[in-house]
Amino acid sequence: MSDLTILLTLKGRKKFTKRWLDWMSIEKCPYKILLADGDEDKSFTKDLISDIKYSSLNIEHIKYPYDKDVYTFIKKLSDVSKKISTKYVVHTDNDDFILINNLENAVKYYEKNQQIGTLALPHYRFKIHDSDEDKLYPKKGSKISFQRLVRLNNNNLLSKNQSIRLKEAVKIFPSDFIWYGIHKSQDFRKLNNDLLKIVIDDLIFQEWYATYMFPMLGTIECPSELDPFIVRQEETSSIAKDQLKLSEFIMRPNWSRQLETMRESLSNLYSEKDQKGKVIIKEKFNQSFL
Repeated sequence: MSDLTILLTLKGRKKFTKRWLDWMSIEKCPYKILLADGDEDKSFTKDLISDIKYSSLNIEHIKYPYDKDVYTFIKKLSDVSKKISTKYVVHTDNDDFILINNLENAVKYYEKNQQIGTLALPHYRFKIHDSDEDKLYPKKGSKISFQRLVRLNNNNLLSKNQSIRLKEAVKIFPSDFIWYGIHKSQDFRKLNNDLLKIVIDDLIFQEWYATYMFPMLGTIECPSELDPFIVRQEETSSIAKDQLKLSEFIMRPNWSRQLETMRESLSNLYSEKDQKGKVIIKEKFNQSFL
């Protein structure tokens, strides 16, 4: 059970953090839980995890400077990535629920199939149509709707050719699968180290780069015999609520710089000796993206 770390990044939504830990206690989570705390008030989480009800959980609480801006958040991710000592990692939010039995099955499968780059399973989504003020729990008699994403079944993402995998990732943008997948920790560290060079103002580049980088590092596979291990709640994300339109992003001062740095970082994923390959990657990315 020591092969995977569950990374939970924190900022605000304290009641969701409690709900998340309550669920992990009920599920008897056997994995290490790493809390990267960028909240302004860290005493809440410190006091929360000291509760005896969470004593069975393997929790490490790391305090970071307040996530005052996007770059501070990316710096936190880059640093905490280096502290992950397990082979695999799952990055979650505190409004997610993790189904431990399904996660255990996925990790066992990953161990037996090391040729896989990212294990990118679908996830469940649910929406509370009439919730309490905090959107934590449904009111009596309210409706809850569930959805399961259709399994990602794409031969191009299984190709041994980096260019084909990148072009397909740009074409179909499978971020919902990759973002909530199980990653090799060394790849996750590289992602967040690269993001330090790319992301200045706009978190959209974090999602884009992850969606393009992981297919370049390896195959993206979604085995039919595995069930989803993440259940996501809709309409609770503070980031999504404040998200700008793409046309508004393009007008921002650092947009061109971030886009160019992302292209360059992707091209550098090819072997340094293979200059031709680097050019091909850059051209294919430009053709697909632009």
